[in-house]
Amino acid sequence: MAVHSKVLSFFNHKGGVGKTTTTLNLGRALYESGKRVLMIDMDPQANLTQSLGFEEMERSILPFLETDDAKDLPLIRIEEEGFHLIPSALELETAVYSLVGKADGQFKVKAIVENVDGFYDYILVDCPPSLNILALNALVASDEVIIVVDAEKFSLNNLSNVIKTIEGVQNRLNRELQGYRLLINKMDNLVIKKEINKAIRESFGTKVMQAEIHDRVAVVEATGQNLDVISYSADSSSAKEYLILAKEVISYHG
Repeated sequence: MAVHSKVLSFFNHKGGVGKTTTTLNLGRALYESGKRVLMIDMDPQANLTQSLGFEEMERSILPFLETDDAKDLPLIRIEEEGFHLIPSALELETAVYSLVGKADGQFKVKAIVENVDGFYDYILVDCPPSLNILALNALVASDEVIIVVDAEKFSLNNLSNVIKTIEGVQNRLNRELQGYRLLINKMDNLVIKKEINKAIRESFGTKVMQAEIHDRVAVVEATGQNLDVISYSADSSSAKEYLILAKEVISYHG
């Protein structure tokens, strides 16, 4: 029986919640757990691409979105065997306008998945912090959406709109989308954050992942070195948290 890649998108309308950091560090944790991983940067800000030290890319995902030709898919090998990146660039912003007018404009990431299906165990898509056609592409291609939430009141205000967006895609464009789960990010010991964490878990129950990520200096330092936190400091608490998160993802998806 053919093995299909599991496609997870990291999504929230709000910026600054840690979608890119989650994509990168979970990607590395899954790779360290023996999984083949492809990360796709769908954000024109290219934060995921740049966080790995790749600046001013000569090639990005944009040509493929225009041609649908597999030879136009750029692939960066972070590790030669099984940990790869399809990069973004600022020019991707032009696709927001060009794809809207195309009949298949919502299905470009799905086409990427179909081109590489089976070569990877997991495909992780870093979405832009907005609901535009680039984010919609990711949701249409996904098996599951991970909503990354910061344990702050302002991060939760728009959560119902995020969920409605996902459910709308599930009902109209992607029947294979299993739904969403919430990942609580940037936790610390502030009382207010603990209270919000508790409220999220009481409100959403099993929709909230058991693993949670704390706001620690190791992640910031790793980002400054253009590294994931496991490569930067494998023994750090942050590295261990992402490995725990990877274990939960693998247990859930197989």
